[in-house]
Amino acid sequence: MEKTNTTQKTNDYAAADSIDFQLAVARSSDQVIITDPDGMILYVNETTERLTGRSRAELIGKNIADFQLWGSYQPGHFSEELRRQLKGAKKEFRAEVTNRRQDGTKYITELRVWPVLDSGQRLKFFIGSEKNITQEKDLDNTKTDFISLASHQLRTPLTNMSLSIEVLLRDPTGHLSEYQKDCLKGVHSEIHKMADLIATLLDVSKIQLGSFVVERKQTDIIQAAETALTKVMPEIIDKDLKLIKSFDSSIPRVMSDKNIVLIVLENLLSNAAKYTPSKGLVALSIKKQTDQILISVRDNGCGIPVGEQGKIFSKFFRAGNAKSSEAQGAGLGLYMCRLLLKSVDGSIWFESGEKQGTTFYVSLPLPKAEPRQL
Repeated sequence: MEKTNTTQKTNDYAAADSIDFQLAVARSSDQVIITDPDGMILYVNETTERLTGRSRAELIGKNIADFQLWGSYQPGHFSEELRRQLKGAKKEFRAEVTNRRQDGTKYITELRVWPVLDSGQRLKFFIGSEKNITQEKDLDNTKTDFISLASHQLRTPLTNMSLSIEVLLRDPTGHLSEYQKDCLKGVHSEIHKMADLIATLLDVSKIQLGSFVVERKQTDIIQAAETALTKVMPEIIDKDLKLIKSFDSSIPRVMSDKNIVLIVLENLLSNAAKYTPSKGLVALSIKKQTDQILISVRDNGCGIPVGEQGKIFSKFFRAGNAKSSEAQGAGLGLYMCRLLLKSVDGSIWFESGEKQGTTFYVSLPLPKAEPRQL
């Protein structure tokens, strides 16, 4: 009976199909799959057969949630999240997935699935599209490996240079002029900036390679915030910025990674100070909500242009007005913040307007209360 129903659905779909649709998807370079509301596969295009190594006959009539068809690489919660967004929220679903062809070869795709609704907002079909990004990921991993190796090799000579300049600046013989000392101080400052960049590159490469160690333990958010402020304070003082702190009186510890929290807060506070003009404002707020700690870092600086806001967490991206107001910057800080927060179940977002300042928000989950024993 199930086979008959599936065949009937497939025939009904084929009858309703149009020549324009067939021309659009049949030879698409992306994998295209269409299913009924229950996930039963009704249609696959030629790319799906080529990419998976499975024929139409092997796929049509099977349930798309049968991960054996795709190599069983998806985590257990993947299908639940897919079902929740598509059938529950009726929203587009996006994910990066690792599959395996019939011959065992791995491949990586960008998956997008759309629910198709009728006039009464009832589900009719699901349309899925997958773009093969295996080569792009391999290239990105190669670049990450190179950056990691280069960064490691650069750290030692930079440390030696820094120590040598510190020895010269002590000037035990008294032979250095003030001009020479100023030159050495300038070189020393640039070396520290380069060392900071290398440390960031190393952290990013570790995250991407999966070798960044996350150590979850009870973390004092207020203490981490004060430590981050101490490191950023010289720039705040130098630009005569007004600093406003607003911390709830009772902020509980969270189960997180202290170093990650510190890195994120340092980046956000440093950016706020960097892109705010002299005598401007930087505000740090930490509040306890029902199930999370909400941190906000606000400034009244140059802001982020609306047309560039969608790229702000991209690797190596810097907004045009940020480049104009502050020449230095690698465009890695916010990219790294988002990656690190994801590893501790946190999230980051922002509100901004050009020439109106920016507020970045960070949420960290509070521990769930243990059920009371009766």
